[in-house]
Amino acid sequence: MDAGSQRPTGSSKTTTAYVALSHLNSKRKISTVEDPIEYNLSGIEQIQVFKDIGLTFDRALRSILRQDPNVIMIGEIRDPETAQIACRAALAGRMVLSTLHTNSAVGALPRLDDLGVPEYIVRDVLRGVLAQDLQGQVCGECKGEGCGGCGQSGVLGRDLTVDLVEY
Repeated sequence: MDAGSQRPTGSSKTTTAYVALSHLNSKRKISTVEDPIEYNLSGIEQIQVFKDIGLTFDRALRSILRQDPNVIMIGEIRDPETAQIACRAALAGRMVLSTLHTNSAVGALPRLDDLGVPEYIVRDVLRGVLAQDLQGQVCGECKGEGCGGCGQSGVLGRDLTVDLVEY
C-alpha cells in the first residue's frame, strides 16, 4: 500500500495521483474511488462517492474488490473501515494508492494506528509514503512586500517540496 499525505489545496497531490495512475495504466486493471473525480482517465474505472445515497468509500471499495482490479486508488482514507478494506486489498496483492490526512510522510504511521490498523499489518502492506507541498517563492523585486510584478502578493511562483519515506 502506498499512502500520500493529505496536504493543503493546491499542493498538486491530485496531479501526482493522476500521473501515477496514467503511468500504471498499461495492461493493468485499475479502479478508483474518489470524492470528487477531478479528471476522467481513459481505461480506468472511476467511481464517484455519493454519501447522500449511501455510496461511501467503504461501500464502493467492497464493490470494486469483487471485480478483481490490480490497482486501486482511494481518494482519501478517512475512517477505520476504509483503512481496513484498503489493507485487506493490499494483503491480497493489489497495489493501493491513497491520500491520508497527516502533516508529514512519517505521520502516516501514527495516523494508520489512529484508524485502528495494527502495526504488524502496516509492516506487511505499506511500501512508501510521499508528502508534498507547493511553497510560494518570495518575489525578487519587492522581497515579499508586494508589487505590480507579483500582483501585490509578495509571492512569485511556487516550489514543490517532496518528502519520501520507503518502508
